[in-house]
Amino acid sequence: MTNSDMPPQAPGTALPTSTPAGWFDRLSERRMTLLVILVGLLLYIPFAGTYGLWDPWETHYSEVARQMTKRGDFISLWWPGSPRDADVFWSKPVLTFWLMS
Repeated sequence: MTNSDMPPQAPGTALPTSTPAGWFDRLSERRMTLLVILVGLLLYIPFAGTYGLWDPWETHYSEVARQMTKRGDFISLWWPGSPRDADVFWSKPVLTFWLMS
């Protein structure tokens, strides 16, 4: 097909060209799913077990929030039984405890 045989085209538009498909495009849906699972496992398995399922400090955080509500003092973070300072609890910003209480 020569230029004279081609239909007229609006100025500024390009003719569609065929590009070779990438290897992602050639994968079937099943293989793509397996690839995503494999990459996820390769990223997850080396770090599995580095963190526990539960935070051992959860009970402390909930007790501090309970003490805020019980005492009516939403400024001072107080936890009875703190090993360093029996009057204050300096583990997290106060907003976290405000949201919990």
